[in-house]
Amino acid sequence: MANTGPNSSGLKRYAPFIAIVVVVGVVIAVLAATSSSDKKPAATTQTTSPTAAKGDIITYNEAKAAGTLGKYTWSDTCNTTTGLVQLSEFNAPPCVPKFTGNNGGNTSPGVTADTIKVAYYVAKVDPIGDGFAKTIGGYDSPSDIAKTIKGYGEIFSKATELYGRKIEFLPLQGSGASTDETAAQADAEKAKSMGVFAVIGGPSQTRSFSSTLAKDKILCIGTCLLSQPEAYYKANSPYIYPGISPDQTHQFTTEFVVKQLKGKNADFAGDEFKGKPRTYAILSYDTKDGQYKASLDQWQSDFEAQGVHIIGRKDYFLDVNTVQADAATIIQKLKEFNATTVIYTGELFSPRYFTAEATKQKYFPEWVISGTVLADTAIAARSFDQEQWKHAFGLGLVPARTPRVEGAPYQIYECGLGIKPPADNTQGIELANANVLFNGLTLAGPKLTADAFHDGLFGQAPAPRDEPGHLRSVSSYGDHGIWKNGTDYGSTDDTSIIFWDPKATGEDETGNDGVGEYRYFENGKRYRPGEIPSDVKLFDPTNTVTYYADGGPAGTKPVPDALKPPPCKK
Repeated sequence: MANTGPNSSGLKRYAPFIAIVVVVGVVIAVLAATSSSDKKPAATTQTTSPTAAKGDIITYNEAKAAGTLGKYTWSDTCNTTTGLVQLSEFNAPPCVPKFTGNNGGNTSPGVTADTIKVAYYVAKVDPIGDGFAKTIGGYDSPSDIAKTIKGYGEIFSKATELYGRKIEFLPLQGSGASTDETAAQADAEKAKSMGVFAVIGGPSQTRSFSSTLAKDKILCIGTCLLSQPEAYYKANSPYIYPGISPDQTHQFTTEFVVKQLKGKNADFAGDEFKGKPRTYAILSYDTKDGQYKASLDQWQSDFEAQGVHIIGRKDYFLDVNTVQADAATIIQKLKEFNATTVIYTGELFSPRYFTAEATKQKYFPEWVISGTVLADTAIAARSFDQEQWKHAFGLGLVPARTPRVEGAPYQIYECGLGIKPPADNTQGIELANANVLFNGLTLAGPKLTADAFHDGLFGQAPAPRDEPGHLRSVSSYGDHGIWKNGTDYGSTDDTSIIFWDPKATGEDETGNDGVGEYRYFENGKRYRPGEIPSDVKLFDPTNTVTYYADGGPAGTKPVPDALKPPPCKK
């Protein structure tokens, strides 16, 4: 997808699924954010992590706070106002002192004194999957994606400190479908034979790709796998760097339902259910071998513990060959539950079939958007049955956006190389991956290893949120007092509250004008766990925004300073 917010953080959180439904191979996430994003722990005082946690690398902002800026020589690419390298986005890597001396040479597989080898996954041609992407304008060719990845690599390499090394990007050709575990394992083993330090992208509906990479001590960056439960990330640390985990979106959704919907009537459903006490069903994505089952079971238990009874759950697997037929069976099951309110957690293609079938079967529940993969974007929601989706509301993991050409993915590329990103629709995903990679490389220090990469990202002190609106999506890795489970392996830390307005007009995330936009409550304010309000006025356009654009159509508002990226420096 193209830029869906002021920066790439909204995309990385989704990216682990995008390979199968948009990119079909290069995929998180958006949503994504990196360790240099602007966040501080709720209800705590911001602190600076010990520099030892980052391999004795001190950042500009840490040195400024300590009053020791004069002890170091800083790069000409450092923005001394933000303390980040001079790139047109809020999630740029931090400034660190210029490096001189010995970088340790061959410190890790794929690393020499001069180079760092990084592979990028090139998916096998998939006519059906590619056709799906093209139907909503979300397709980029493998060639354009590869050019964009290497382009961001060139831009970031010039701006960041790599301690005397250069990045060598190598294509890793996929040999099977995104669900083929055998082919995925073979592809991961091919990465080992290529002698790379890290891989970007992969066959995202498999586990064997990421687990084999981890076994072989190769980093799996951002979009190389589906979002997985936190236990999987922990077990494969320090080699996997994803977007938000399902455990985290479940926590957000439970909080939203308990605070906003529990004990109230289904006022936003169709005539059959409107005004009746809410009853809940879950419609959730899972893999063929049930990789999400334990997480989904725990989520259902969490609802019950909070007094929200789930009368039924229907898990589904996205098979592009049978999705239309599967939808009829799935909706029939939801209808048998007689649920007034369907909590949906899945991806962006199936809802077009679910909603069409629900209307065909004359079933009009409320649709609660929960932890979806880009179903909270206008480009996707416009393809859903509008008689259904006018009853949709919930989490907006993708933040309130600005016009695509004003966003970070476009601005950084145009500033750095003088052209627009070749990947017209998925540029934000490639930028998100670059952010994770180069933040980790910068903070790892000269003795580059997987452990140093991990310690750099997880040890970086969170930065403040934008005030007063909290409009920027922010993230971090590590334990910064954000999540109840402690250490955050998924990086994403906030959400907006949205509802669908089928009559609002404007551009979608790829810049195409049309009808239908999400409205963001409190003008797109981002909430961390524990901050979701209980007084959300759903389907009331007051104090909402569709997106930010100077001189845009009704529903938009002028771009605030908080969402204007730092200026370009060529």
